[in-house]
Amino acid sequence: MDCNPRMSLLRPPAVYLFGGAFVIVSIMAASLNILILAILSKRCKKVRSNKLLTSLAISDALTGLLVGPISAWQMFQHKALINCKVDLIRRYLFVLLIGSSCFALAGIAYDRYICLTKLNNYDKYMTRRKITIIIAFGWICPGLIPILKLAGKFPYLCIGNAVLVFSSFCLVICYIFITKAVRKQKRIMKKHALEISFTSPQRRLETSVKESCCQRLEKTVTILIICHLCCTVPITSWSILDLVNSTVVNFINTETVQYIYTVVIFISQTNSCCNPIIYFLKNPAVRKELRDLFRK
Repeated sequence: MDCNPRMSLLRPPAVYLFGGAFVIVSIMAASLNILILAILSKRCKKVRSNKLLTSLAISDALTGLLVGPISAWQMFQHKALINCKVDLIRRYLFVLLIGSSCFALAGIAYDRYICLTKLNNYDKYMTRRKITIIIAFGWICPGLIPILKLAGKFPYLCIGNAVLVFSSFCLVICYIFITKAVRKQKRIMKKHALEISFTSPQRRLETSVKESCCQRLEKTVTILIICHLCCTVPITSWSILDLVNSTVVNFINTETVQYIYTVVIFISQTNSCCNPIIYFLKNPAVRKELRDLFRK
């Protein structure tokens, strides 16, 4: 294989700044997701969909434990920065773990949509077998990319982009349907607002709780989509830019491309810190179990 380290032209003081940033992100991603895994280990058997959340937490925790430290090591150690094997290992782990995280997010989005629209028949639509297939596909698909690279028969950047774009597309489509379902529920509640006003206080309280839940879910969906796109669009855009720059027209010098690459992979790794905050720490039940865990 050709030796082409992605960050070999970086120089001080930029490498030290990037290295410190990678260390901070790694510590945050690893610690937050390990805490989440400790909580999910108690709840996983109770709720079937928690297996998807566990898969997401594992991929994000491994990003903090493997990809981030390797990236920081390359920044602080110049020999590692120009070492082809170290760079290839980092790139392969990056594609595998970031890709599996994106697919896990798409699977969770589909699960939330089914839970919102087919609650009475949830077990019929989200069987254990289907959840297992979703999790396996989310790990196998990005895991095959390094093998295709080793085979040398497929355009590596194109396949990597296709994985990120496809998973992001599935995520966005699922959450568009979730938003439509939430707004439909809100319209139904507004339509029956007059009827509810003459019902018992308990019924009015239940309706108010449902409306509040719908509003929180819609807000969470908006935050998630913005956060995910902010973390994945830069790496996809860079890959396209690098492909055009290296094959069609050389309009950006190599050193600038490497600096841009370092920034976008850092942004992508921050998604592993955002996921536990958006999905878990905003959940009151998870916050309660987290407090109980710290008390123990």
